[in-house]
Amino acid sequence: MASVEMNQNDYENTLALELGNTLIKDVAPEEASDFEAIINEYNKAKNESPDGEHPLAFGVGDLVNIMSPYVFEAAKVIIGFLLLQAASSAKNIATAAFTTGTDLITERLTNWMKGLADGKQPLPLNADQEADLLARIRKRLAELKANPQITEAVMKSVDDAIRPTP
Repeated sequence: MASVEMNQNDYENTLALELGNTLIKDVAPEEASDFEAIINEYNKAKNESPDGEHPLAFGVGDLVNIMSPYVFEAAKVIIGFLLLQAASSAKNIATAAFTTGTDLITERLTNWMKGLADGKQPLPLNADQEADLLARIRKRLAELKANPQITEAVMKSVDDAIRPTP
């Protein structure tokens, strides 16, 4: 991948340079072989311009009559736009996945609780899972400083609920 001396957002600028290398072949093929060097000079002029003036606004020496800086700036806009769209899409995908996952978990929990109410084993657990769940509940009851009678009553209820009824 080509390198360009830049002081802001190197990732986007590198992508813009790559895209610009492709675009310049159609717009100004005579500049294609020197595109990277022209953009390096352009960026240097931009970084050194007083008061942050853009070098294309007033023309900078040899940059006045060439297309490369304009192609590069257009490529930066394209890359910025595409990255924004990608971020938005990723956010939408993540939101949809989260919503779908939450709905699925809610449905499963609802079905599990209905099973408890029916006296059925709502979700089969293996022995290790049962032990882990019971240990977590016992730990939480201890954190809440439940007295021994409450702890044992809750533990029996949970134990009965998670084990299959004959």
